[in-house]
Amino acid sequence: MANLTLTELATIENVLGEPAVREVLQARGVKLDDLGQVFELARKELSPLTKPQAEEMLQRLTRHFRDPVMPLTKFCKTMQTWAHCIQDSVQESTDYQHGQAYADHLGHILMDIEKSNLLARLFYGQEKLRTKKCPVHNGHWSGIEHDGNTCSHGCELTGWLKEG
Repeated sequence: MANLTLTELATIENVLGEPAVREVLQARGVKLDDLGQVFELARKELSPLTKPQAEEMLQRLTRHFRDPVMPLTKFCKTMQTWAHCIQDSVQESTDYQHGQAYADHLGHILMDIEKSNLLARLFYGQEKLRTKKCPVHNGHWSGIEHDGNTCSHGCELTGWLKEG
């Protein structure tokens, strides 16, 4: 077996950490201790989808959930488009327009959404909402953890403790 890179070993570790993947590999007769064979199969099976394959998958998920399914970036761009349409409509007219009461705030709201550590943790990290305040940071975000800037209570400077 050829020497494997750290990336290849990490890929294998991720693959073998998934029980469903382990079952598929074993069903195909792959010896899990033959890392070279595991990596080759993982590389083939877990390679990125082509654009048509991804679009077909999104269509199938949309049918399954009976709701639009899309990448988070597309959802965010759609929300930005909506906000800009409200702002433009209000600015172009002297008559009352839908959204007039909040149009001036949409730019700040979009910026807060874009910068939100909480939304990143909920969407990308798929965390549950943290409900227990850190005794030190008391529910207030206090920056990004890095060398020497950490919380001994484990709140990751979010102000909120992870549960479970």
